[in-house]
Amino acid sequence: MDKFYAQMRLCTAKITKADMELLVHQFPEMVKLMREHGTVTEAQMDALNIPNFNEFDSDSKAKDERALHKQRAVIMNM
Repeated sequence: MDKFYAQMRLCTAKITKADMELLVHQFPEMVKLMREHGTVTEAQMDALNIPNFNEFDSDSKAKDERALHKQRAVIMNM
């Protein structure tokens, strides 16, 4: 988990304490999804109520079809 916290501190988005607690709480489920499917999709993160820290993104593509660097799951999977 230390690597997770270190990675999240590198994010430019402002992550509240409550958001971080939610991320930590949902982390085991995201690990399970990663092991089962090889990725955690944006739709799966939505289902887990993971906040979208890039809400002002004007990209018109569906979240799972956006460039990888625009997907929350990529940051979580690092």
